[in-house]
Amino acid sequence: MHAQKVPSGQARRLALAILAGTWVATGPASLNAQTSIRTDGSLGRAPISVPGSRSTIAIQGNGGQKFNVPGNVFTVTEQMGRVAGANLFHSFQQFSIGTGDAALFTASTPGLQHVISRVTGGERSAIHGLLSLQAANSRPDFYLINPAGVIFGTGAQIDVPAGFHVSTAQRLTFADGFVWGMNTSAGSSLTVAAPQAFGFLGSNPSATVSFTNRDANGSPGARPQVELKAGSSLNIVAGAVQLES
Repeated sequence: MHAQKVPSGQARRLALAILAGTWVATGPASLNAQTSIRTDGSLGRAPISVPGSRSTIAIQGNGGQKFNVPGNVFTVTEQMGRVAGANLFHSFQQFSIGTGDAALFTASTPGLQHVISRVTGGERSAIHGLLSLQAANSRPDFYLINPAGVIFGTGAQIDVPAGFHVSTAQRLTFADGFVWGMNTSAGSSLTVAAPQAFGFLGSNPSATVSFTNRDANGSPGARPQVELKAGSSLNIVAGAVQLES
């Protein structure tokens, strides 16, 4: 478990490799190459595979930078999830971003504080492209939770308006005691309370969050990058946090 706060006035771009001293070095990982974003139908909407489309317009980053996307942009709208108070919930069966592609989350509800995405299908998330959250009337934190594991490889870029939280927890507990399970796509009620703690069940070690400078073919390249608002936190909560090279 590690939390890194970006001081005010410091550059928003954080090369993840600078935290290598707090992580475990590991050998080459098996990486996925294709974008696959599919909702699981647990939030009162039919499951869909989010379509990708080509765009010649750069994605405007939260820090004023622009991201050119050579591949497809997969837009995850607010309407694909459910809003409860200041929380926007998303639930996916699969969530991976291939090399050169982008997953663009959009939100327009004023006052959002947390965009919380779980992955329930039992397949690890592989991030090799851009994950961006564009919230028109708020600056929420972004949560990505997949009990099967999450890997960030060459080409991975994270651009969010506030903090970024990634975990392999099996559940997320909220301030009012509500628990949102991650291992099931069954429908459930939601809460307006703030997320409070990640939970791990059973005696078996949980899956890992991995960072590697290798692409989907195993070739070395640039390190993953994350864009955070100054003063925001980077939280990584998993059974192990692995760093290659």
